[in-house]
Amino acid sequence: MEDSSFFKLPFFNTRNLDLDSKRRLAAQLKKWRALARPDELAATVLQLGPRYRSQDVTARHEFEPRREDFVNCREYPCAHFAWPPTRAAPASFATAHDALRIIEPLPFQTGLDLNSQVYTASFELDTDVTQAEKVIVKIYQMSMYQAVPDVEEDPAQPWELWGMTSGMDEEWAYRQMQTLQGGIVPHVYGFFQVTLPHGEPSVAFIMEKIDSVSYYTIRQRLRSRYDTDEDAVKAVPTAILAADHAVHSCDVATQDDRALARNLLWHRDCFTGTGPSLPVLIDYGFVSRIRSSSQTVAIQRVVVVLRALGFSEALIKAWVKSLSATPNVENAAGAVNDSWVLQLFDIPDDDAEEYPNKARFWT
Repeated sequence: MEDSSFFKLPFFNTRNLDLDSKRRLAAQLKKWRALARPDELAATVLQLGPRYRSQDVTARHEFEPRREDFVNCREYPCAHFAWPPTRAAPASFATAHDALRIIEPLPFQTGLDLNSQVYTASFELDTDVTQAEKVIVKIYQMSMYQAVPDVEEDPAQPWELWGMTSGMDEEWAYRQMQTLQGGIVPHVYGFFQVTLPHGEPSVAFIMEKIDSVSYYTIRQRLRSRYDTDEDAVKAVPTAILAADHAVHSCDVATQDDRALARNLLWHRDCFTGTGPSLPVLIDYGFVSRIRSSSQTVAIQRVVVVLRALGFSEALIKAWVKSLSATPNVENAAGAVNDSWVLQLFDIPDDDAEEYPNKARFWT
């Protein structure tokens, strides 16, 4: 008879499993995959078990800067950018809760082959209460992971290469980024062990629901705030680079370069006043510690976000070219000039000169 206790957490820590355990888990994941109905969890009450804490992400190689003048800033807030005030934490986060109620799935964020199932939820279990504060719950339902058929076929391969450790790594990342909560990343209530209705153990990540607006709205605000697109296009990179720099200061770098615009939210107050406006960055399931070249993804994010905002390819290319156009220029706090970007994000001059050609392939 199968030992049911084996399939209870912390099996989620898949890096600890030997080959036999991986085979057993892969077979069980296939069974849960057939039973799971993640898009039917509305109104489900999940009991929150013990808090979940993952293993720390370890560096595969010691970080060696590629520039002699690399500015190794590990502070937040720092003097390199202007920072807006932080948001207040959701009121419900001040109270200890032992359960939460799923309200509804977020569009296109539940179903097969996703590394998490994402819902709006509430700590208010009474469905008659219409003004309950909403939060976001991200459930790492391992049976739904895209790689489940692959690990079943060949469980001996390193599971982290298939994204089977994404929930583990995101817990570590948010622990690293604790000082950024309410500013660059959402406020976090915690990671909790839960059991889903079909019996599958999982981890639920509960966080602040960002009051965000669309890229279209931000584009309209930029047009209203700046006289020309040439002026507007300078403001957006500064905001994005500040956000990514804050994350890097926590020794965290995203490895998900396929969703750089989607994993950036614009808060409702962005570009409505005269102060700095910074985005909120989300989704750190694929991360690493800072390593050579990992900080350059910030430049790629600027390009794809500018495209999402509808700026012309000519303006985007001009900004990318500016990175290597004016070396050795002093920086003023809050204003990022071209050479300062290269120093702050450890980008060699030769690499920057190649970016105008590479940028057209960044999506």
